[in-house]
Amino acid sequence: MAVTYTPWLKELVSDVFLAHVSGYTQLDENSAVGGSLRYFSLGDIQFTDINGAAQGNFRPREFAIDAGYARKLSDHFSVGVALRYVHSSLASGLTPENQPIRPGRAVADCAFYLLDVGLPSFCVPALGQ
Repeated sequence: MAVTYTPWLKELVSDVFLAHVSGYTQLDENSAVGGSLRYFSLGDIQFTDINGAAQGNFRPREFAIDAGYARKLSDHFSVGVALRYVHSSLASGLTPENQPIRPGRAVADCAFYLLDVGLPSFCVPALGQ
């Protein structure tokens, strides 16, 4: 398991940071699962319009959650799959020019085979993102 906390721009502000937690465990001799959580806070920001008039305060943030599974099928062949959910809320709730801003969300997956052929290992993509 790994845990990190990184304050950003700490000489200027005290509430901007990146936090990350990750870990894995072997299920048996041939398989393992892992996951992580990443959170990025941009602190409190006062939004203004083009004329400098206050539009309100907001706390922009992003996070991603990952989960993965890997299995060794033979001495030269393995397969793995991973899934990531990303949520980005940088300015949601604002409505510049009557256009509401909503959080962004995405899900990505990736599966690959790792083949050891006596040369440097390589990955053959099986699923797109």
